[in-house]
Amino acid sequence: MREILRRSGRYWSHFMKLLSRRRDWLPQLLAVGRSTIPTLVYHDEAVDRQTIIRRYSEAPIVGSYLVYRYYNTILDVQEDGTLQKMSVPLSTVSGWMFNLRTRSFQYDIITLAPSKKGESRLYLFDRLPLPRDCSPPLDSNEIIRTIPDYLQIVSSFGHHRRAAKVHHHDILTFGTVLDRTKSGILAYFSSASSPVWSCEHRIFGTPDIVPKYSQSVPSLVDLTFLKNNDEWDMDVQFSLRLPPEDCQRLRTAYLVQSFPFYKDHTVDFHNLVFVDDLGFELTGTFTSDPSSCDPPKYLHVPPLPPEWMNNMPCLRWPMKDRPFYWSFDRSGRTEIAEEEWEWYGLPSLKVKAYFRSIWTEWEYKAVQEYLRLNDYDLDGQQFASDNGYPILVKGDPRVRRKSQV
Repeated sequence: MREILRRSGRYWSHFMKLLSRRRDWLPQLLAVGRSTIPTLVYHDEAVDRQTIIRRYSEAPIVGSYLVYRYYNTILDVQEDGTLQKMSVPLSTVSGWMFNLRTRSFQYDIITLAPSKKGESRLYLFDRLPLPRDCSPPLDSNEIIRTIPDYLQIVSSFGHHRRAAKVHHHDILTFGTVLDRTKSGILAYFSSASSPVWSCEHRIFGTPDIVPKYSQSVPSLVDLTFLKNNDEWDMDVQFSLRLPPEDCQRLRTAYLVQSFPFYKDHTVDFHNLVFVDDLGFELTGTFTSDPSSCDPPKYLHVPPLPPEWMNNMPCLRWPMKDRPFYWSFDRSGRTEIAEEEWEWYGLPSLKVKAYFRSIWTEWEYKAVQEYLRLNDYDLDGQQFASDNGYPILVKGDPRVRRKSQV
């Protein structure tokens, strides 16, 4: 503790200024003891982040709520901007506590201030706001009473998988359910909106490079280099994805009706995929801004248009051609040959194709617990019907339509 206080001295004035405005994510310091054994005295009792989450490992609704609240708090701290101004790193792993009185996550700025950099990386997710002043008792019934949109919060946790881990599919159809280890479609929603092409940086925090599609050239990606570095890391996601409202609605409808697919262990929940997002991540390290060099070079990533089969949007998968190229002009008419990239100082960019969405066992169990507490059968169809969600149709629509011809 003595060493922590000594090394934290240069942060002290900044820290006191930080304390001048109360923040939910900051533990409130009551006193500092400078006796033989230096101590920090806080107002409230707190436990380590992992301790509180493990404590509710057998209560899926409570556990998933805690994880969601934790991630939201990290983003709140980032958006607040105070730590960046103090040059204090924000870790996504260490230094997080749970205040047992306020039932909120807090960041231990005193202990971590002397460290040099944050730990780990947090990929952005589909963040939904929690109700104002939301701090329900850690009880399943209290949580779903306080958060009416609890199922939407669970559905927003949809993760992605690398495309190399999906097999036997040459065409992926939006709004369908797959077993990634087998061919064919397990179930589908009869209607889905046309997916939208987009690009965004995927790493939590302040990125080195921010991408944005040009308004005048459909394939041109303008790259803004934010920091004065010798190197800039780029991690950008390009995706063909269902519109946000449609995506949220169909994800939730799938989750509440998913239990029949794995209740008899016919499909492992790890292999279940709801197809709502197809794309790739483009990563690499730059030593200069190509557009400011002589001659300037520009990155082009042509949007992938969806195809339509059986009145449903789909995409041929996996992509056979490289999805990007470099050009000497903004219009993209002249493509620089790949063997010349190194000569012109262009970085080697890696393409990692992915698809979404998948959920963990914990999240599936949280949905089951929600249905039970609301007196619904676990097949979820009655719940979907009563709450205006579309019904998940079992079977492969391609096979069904062929049999009707």
